[in-house]
Amino acid sequence: MPGHPNTSTDSDAHTGDDDADDAADGDDAADGDDAADADDAADANAGKPDATEAVQSTVPPDADPRRCPYCSRPFTTQERVDLHVGLEHYDVCSDAEASAFEDAYTDETEELRLFRLKTTAVIVVLYFGLLIVYSLAT
Repeated sequence: MPGHPNTSTDSDAHTGDDDADDAADGDDAADGDDAADADDAADANAGKPDATEAVQSTVPPDADPRRCPYCSRPFTTQERVDLHVGLEHYDVCSDAEASAFEDAYTDETEELRLFRLKTTAVIVVLYFGLLIVYSLAT
């Protein structure tokens, strides 16, 4: 992403041998080289998404999306807004929003549990079905 502080270009790419140079020179983290340490930390986070970075999403023009009250990110359902607020803005959300997050999280957890059970059942049936077909074919 151009202009993002955690991305590197060819001119400032981290070579990975700074630690070896520091060890050879006798330098350590307490030598006052905070700028290099900050660069190393930025390079370590180069591939990770930034929590404050806006997420691109496409909303159909005729849709009425629900929006996060803190970052205005659009969502298809209020439950998704509640989950987002609880995961991304829990430290600043109200008690009502925290309660809505907990309810949405519990509901989603139950839905995921049911999905996992159904998926496991399908895999078991498929496995034994193929086993029976194989035994009949041989």
